[in-house]
Amino acid sequence: TVLAVSPHEPLPDIAFHAPLLPAYPPAAEVVEDGTLGCHQGALYPVGLTRGSPVAAACRLSAHRLVEALRERGTRLRPAGGGGGAFASECLRDCEAALREPERASRRIAHCAGPAGATVR
Repeated sequence: TVLAVSPHEPLPDIAFHAPLLPAYPPAAEVVEDGTLGCHQGALYPVGLTRGSPVAAACRLSAHRLVEALRERGTRLRPAGGGGGAFASECLRDCEAALREPERASRRIAHCAGPAGATVR
């Protein structure tokens, strides 16, 4: 099982850093998510980002990663203290981002194989 999470905001080209789109084994169960945020900024501790511009990205990343691990049997406390309130807050964050046309982005990625890929 693979969960690949790539924040949608690209770093500047000069950083020479882009997501990898690997070739997974045929039997792999793969989920690739494009999520809010920019690079590691989406992984700051949720409690440290309240009120900051990266808060929504951090909430969403925490929720997505913790829930994916819990679904596969890892014993962790639920993201955001648990309950549906945190998940609902993440959903509101995503809905708000979709209403902001300036948040749209285009990402360049490295992919396996000789040809490129367009992923939408």
